[in-house]
Amino acid sequence: MNQLREIRWGILGAGRMAAKFASDMPRVPGARLAAVGSLSLQRAEAVVQPHAGAKAFGSYEALAADPDVDIIYVATRNPQHHPCVRLCLEAGKPVLCEKPFALNASEARQMIDLARERKLFLMEAMWTRCFPAVREMMRLIQEGAIGQTRMANVNFGYAGDPNPTGRLLNPALGGGTLMDIGVYAIALANMLFGHADRVSSFAGIGPTGVDEALAILLQFPGSKLATCNCSITLHTSKEADIIGTTGRIRIHEPCWKPHTLSLIYHGREPQVISHPYPGLGYQFEIAEVMRCLRLALLESPLMPHADTLAVMDVVDACRLQWKHLDRQP
Repeated sequence: MNQLREIRWGILGAGRMAAKFASDMPRVPGARLAAVGSLSLQRAEAVVQPHAGAKAFGSYEALAADPDVDIIYVATRNPQHHPCVRLCLEAGKPVLCEKPFALNASEARQMIDLARERKLFLMEAMWTRCFPAVREMMRLIQEGAIGQTRMANVNFGYAGDPNPTGRLLNPALGGGTLMDIGVYAIALANMLFGHADRVSSFAGIGPTGVDEALAILLQFPGSKLATCNCSITLHTSKEADIIGTTGRIRIHEPCWKPHTLSLIYHGREPQVISHPYPGLGYQFEIAEVMRCLRLALLESPLMPHADTLAVMDVVDACRLQWKHLDRQP
């Protein structure tokens, strides 16, 4: 693909995520919203309305078949990710799929296998990895700024929509803490330490049967450890600490879309590192996807397929450990 060629985006789904993603697209040179596909034509029209020339379709199939679309961002609810990604890939379209990539590791492997078979780009939209502050953090770690990195503590909790039939608490919609925000914490730990070789997890199961809070302990090669504490019903700190032998790095709130880090050494004033950004922050993953497309890559080095599968393997392991837990009254 020509380095200067405009890349035309399609968005599959017309909910809140679709509108947010589209709003940051003008911040990326060469990016253009070409079309939105939804099961509701009216909702698709609402998303494209601020974007001159973008088309609205009343079906997913029509979007996938549009020859004027170069790549599709799948922004449907969790249970639809697997069938929607397959639809796009089978139509010959590269895909950026919103997290969680799938409901389980089996679905994720099927999606990745199909992309490889069709020789099409596929990436999980783990946008955290694309932010300048996170990339700066990884550079500092790789340069030895905190010595040997040994441990990470990730906290992310908020009190979400209490509606039992809404997307957060409804098991039929892929609800629960693990799928909504737990995957962020797992992906951050994997980025730091590789793929976990031991998983220990507990969850607070609510009346609807989904995990309303969770605690995960991950052990990695070399006895490196990460703890993940998350909730969709409780407000917690939303920061992460990465601890090395000579210092630590704090990712300040909001840790899933950060703009500020602190480099901390015992007995010294923290060094604050700021990477402010305009808009909502989706421009960084949009730019990364376009970079990969222009280089004819089939996966992004920032969120490769192996890391997506590793996250889903931890998700499956957590669920297996929770099988004995009862619903709370």
